[in-house]
Amino acid sequence: MENKNWIKLAVSSIKTIILAKLMCLFLFIAVLIFFEHLAVRITVQILMTFIYLALPYSSMRKEGAHDRNFVNLGRIAEDLYKPAKAGLALVSPYMLSWILLIVFQITGFFPAYYGIFKLVNIQYLPFYLMIESSPVLSENSIFTMIIMLLPSILLPVISFFGYYFGYKDIWPGQKLLYRKKSG
Repeated sequence: MENKNWIKLAVSSIKTIILAKLMCLFLFIAVLIFFEHLAVRITVQILMTFIYLALPYSSMRKEGAHDRNFVNLGRIAEDLYKPAKAGLALVSPYMLSWILLIVFQITGFFPAYYGIFKLVNIQYLPFYLMIESSPVLSENSIFTMIIMLLPSILLPVISFFGYYFGYKDIWPGQKLLYRKKSG
């Protein structure tokens, strides 16, 4: 019985995350000249979030469909929490970097880390720039730092739903496109 566990799924999803971050970086650089306008920041954040979440959703959905076939053949045991575990594993580096951010904000040690944090998490940079009160780490409140944690919830949720939809053979796009005619 083949066992494809959630750690392998998380490790295989890292390349997708890196590709999505690179795409977000290129988008950010492309619109940098217009970035002082709030409408541009909001639009870029929406596009970056879509890019960052669409790629992992797609790979998790494919993995869910693949696992459904393996479960039907009796090759693996059913584990619907596999994507949630993988999503939490994927978000753990973000959580560690956020904890370091809080520690450095409180202690005042290594103030340059704030810039590194924003660059590594480029997919949320427009959001960070909209909520921060200052580009200096020590001048931002703990409340602002806590709000910076909120976007990290999206990746495990999207991973779970992508896998679940693939496993249950649910295609949300088809539900929208191919509605039954009433009458």
